[in-house]
Amino acid sequence: MYQDKETQQGAFKSLLEENNITSTTTFANAVRMCEGDVRWHALKKAGERKQLYSEYCTARGREEKEEEARGKKLAKEAFLRMLEEHKEVDEGSQLDDFEPRFRNDPRYIALKDVNERAYLFQQHCSDLSGKAKRARAKKKADAQVGFLEYLQVSHTRKSTKRRCEQQTPERTTNARARSPALRSRQHLLTP
Repeated sequence: MYQDKETQQGAFKSLLEENNITSTTTFANAVRMCEGDVRWHALKKAGERKQLYSEYCTARGREEKEEEARGKKLAKEAFLRMLEEHKEVDEGSQLDDFEPRFRNDPRYIALKDVNERAYLFQQHCSDLSGKAKRARAKKKADAQVGFLEYLQVSHTRKSTKRRCEQQTPERTTNARARSPALRSRQHLLTP
């Protein structure tokens, strides 16, 4: 039925995959689940089946660990997004206070490890604290720069005004002295 060794092994592995054989399924249980299928007998010797089964379980175990790690990573990301959406969570918040609100959220439930939840919540609050400190520092620095600019502009205006006040009487006096109309009426202004 199967021409070469590779097609025999491929048929055997596809049988294991279709029956959802995991890395923790014992060989005896796999025999009971798959024995009635023609592909089980694709490999003639029991030793070959056992060897290929062992290789399959090792590979499947790696895949399961990778899937689990991906699932945990996605659960963490979803949990952090949930925390970001709840604006009432701030740097002084405690998980115990918010747990009743989060309890029914699938993103909360997806992160199974209680310690991991507490750690991520605390980390989120610390991040918020750091952001708040940076925002306050930036606001303070901006205010200082703005005040210095105001002082500089104010000082420039005052010194310009003083210069104008100092120069204005001279110009007025000189202008009056030079004006022929004022000179002719000047005798009326003097007592």
